[in-house]
Amino acid sequence: MISVKQGDEYQLGGSLPEEAPSYVVRKADFDFYQGLKEGMLCSVLNSRQMGKSSLQVRTMSELKQEGFACVAFDMTELCVNNVTEDEFYSGFVSHLANELNINIDLEDWWYEHRFIQPYLRLSKFFDEIISQLQISQHIVIFIDEIDNLLNFSFKNDFMAFIRSCYYKRIEKRSLNRLTFALLGTATIEELFQDKNYINDTYFQMQHRAIELTGFQLHEVESLQTPLTRLADNPSMLMQEILSWTGGQPFLTQWICQLICNSGLQIAQGEEAETVSWIVRSYIIDNWLLQDKQQHFYTIKDRILNNEIPAYKLLQLYQKVLHYGNISADDSPEVLQLYLSGLVKEYDGKLEVYNRIYKSVFDDIWVGKQLEKCLKSIR
Repeated sequence: MISVKQGDEYQLGGSLPEEAPSYVVRKADFDFYQGLKEGMLCSVLNSRQMGKSSLQVRTMSELKQEGFACVAFDMTELCVNNVTEDEFYSGFVSHLANELNINIDLEDWWYEHRFIQPYLRLSKFFDEIISQLQISQHIVIFIDEIDNLLNFSFKNDFMAFIRSCYYKRIEKRSLNRLTFALLGTATIEELFQDKNYINDTYFQMQHRAIELTGFQLHEVESLQTPLTRLADNPSMLMQEILSWTGGQPFLTQWICQLICNSGLQIAQGEEAETVSWIVRSYIIDNWLLQDKQQHFYTIKDRILNNEIPAYKLLQLYQKVLHYGNISADDSPEVLQLYLSGLVKEYDGKLEVYNRIYKSVFDDIWVGKQLEKCLKSIR
């Protein structure tokens, strides 16, 4: 039995500390950092456990070293059950004021403006206070887990406020030093529901979508280093790991951790057999019991409990599983299947993200779930 040791080189779940040895630098790191430095509205929208929060931590650290003022919001904390519109906006402003050391009586200011709508109060706060701050720093506001905002009625007003900060730059030059980053499991269409705005030339000039892809072999030296203690050919071992995970960050770290904690000595030529045994024994077999971090559960839940009827997503996934020649268009079904993490786009087509998902969410699983769904709607 493989045990998980404390102080392991790999971390499963949660955001990695900025100096974590197992952090993998990807092209997205450069794109995100550069986009924010240029003042772009950057969005990192992807399935869960792809490294979004870790990317934010790392990028914030780099920007602060460059002299930027950075403020991070976690929408799981602001968007608690039954939060009112006023509570949401006052909480947002309070956190912003604390992080930027704004020396005003916020309660008095908020009360003085109580007769205008909360989102207009937020806009006024930025116009009167933030844009007039006597600091030379550029300000980057990171909004993580933004998908938690989707079910609240004030979502459209909040997103309209962010949009307005970019449009107002033309007449209010002080807003040029204010930049937003949006991270979460959502589509840009869900966040900005006005398609005319999304297709607007100015928005496309100001917005940069950051593509967060799986790990590539040339990027994973930090993950490979601990494997040198166990394998004669750590590069080949890592190649076998990626052949199972498709570079999916959580799964890749998980397998690396399992191998390191196994204490196995892996001779040249034994890489494929060893990785296959580890994956099948400790991940795929009895996956419901092995899934301590609820990685597979989250994917399953996204498919079966979605605004789009589950049978539609299951039928689409079944086609991808069987034929793999499904167009990666912008239909709601494709976008939601993509956000589940089960599939990725390759050369304009959808394909199952990796071999592990193919084994866990196989044809038998899909058939059983489809049967349940179709029975429930008869």
